Amino acid sequence: MSEYIVIIGAGILGLTAALRIQDLIHAQGLPYKLIIIAKEFPSSPSSIQPSPNYASMHAGAHVRPILALTPQLAREARWLKYTCNVFAEQVATQPWLGVTQVPGVEYFENPSPEIQSLDAATFMTQSGLQGFRRIDEHTLPRGVKLGYEYTTYCINSPIYCMALLRKFILNGGSIMTADVKCEEEAAAAAVAPAARLVINASGMGFGDKACFPTRGQIALTNIPAEKTITRQNADGTWSFVIPRGFDGGTIVGGTKEAGEWDARPDQRTRATLAKSMRELALLSSSSMTEGKHQYLTTSQTPSYEILQDVVGRRPTRDGGLRLEVERRTLPQSSQTQSASDRQAKILVIVHAYGAGGRGYEISWGVAEEVKDLVTGVLRDEGLTRQAGSVWELGKILPST
Repeated sequence: MSEYIVIIGAGILGLTAALRIQDLIHAQGLPYKLIIIAKEFPSSPSSIQPSPNYASMHAGAHVRPILALTPQLAREARWLKYTCNVFAEQVATQPWLGVTQVPGVEYFENPSPEIQSLDAATFMTQSGLQGFRRIDEHTLPRGVKLGYEYTTYCINSPIYCMALLRKFILNGGSIMTADVKCEEEAAAAAVAPAARLVINASGMGFGDKACFPTRGQIALTNIPAEKTITRQNADGTWSFVIPRGFDGGTIVGGTKEAGEWDARPDQRTRATLAKSMRELALLSSSSMTEGKHQYLTTSQTPSYEILQDVVGRRPTRDGGLRLEVERRTLPQSSQTQSASDRQAKILVIVHAYGAGGRGYEISWGVAEEVKDLVTGVLRDEGLTRQAGSVWELGKILPST
């Protein structure tokens, strides 16, 4: 009888990890079945307010490179480069998935020295994105001191998540809707005997004190944007416009409010987004003529409106994403088992949660590392496990 591997969570990290593990199982002909257990799964977009805790389904989802100025950001830069390679392949071979390649623009009112010294070689090395070019300062918007362009990717998140889930199911994966409270519950929730390997892609983890929500409020609008634009203001705030392909509208944002749980749209933020919408609409509708931006005037623009207010809680973690293997000894009942059956049972957990607002940008890079960790666990288990014996797994971290 095949054993199960359980993936907790149907966000972007859970879905990509599930597909990578599925590739591993099929390629090696391993006797394991996969099941995703989650409280929420991808569904068709609607006018109903999305769940704030299921951020993947309504994320803006565009690729913005961040300079690798810390060890954690350097780690994320490696995942980003891998993910961009996957996006490029998907655009070329699976255009229906929901990924589009578009121009990207970054504006800075108060650029840091690192941003000011950025060049095409450094940009390509850290992001894997091409087409870096500084924008002529004479064509920059009022108040902006530095700007650059590049080629990037935008993802229609509802379409993309549904496509990944459909692929997982068509490849033989199973799903179960359940609001599990810990990894042990997930292991026992849908299979018998209980699974021994769980992928924890739950977003915030289970009781991890390093995790906290980062509230984001965005607006879905009818701006006909053809590029993604991010403007970082001198006061530390920022605004962006993200075109969603496949007639998905355009996202205008946004906020980053660490530790804020309020799921209600804030009306003052809405007013700020509406103002940004009008300003960014002019920029996103601009064209290039002889190296100069030709902007529309306000009188030339059609009527723009906010179609939907969206609030999400990005699952953030101090120290960055947790990506490691943990081994837990499960308690056994002495009343229902003979002495020979009372062997220590081990639950192996591969943690992959706490990506904050970078889930899409690093998703496939993280999924590839999850696959590598699972490969090591299954290899060691296959080499050392005998019927009725203790699971002896190599390179497993102690419970934390």
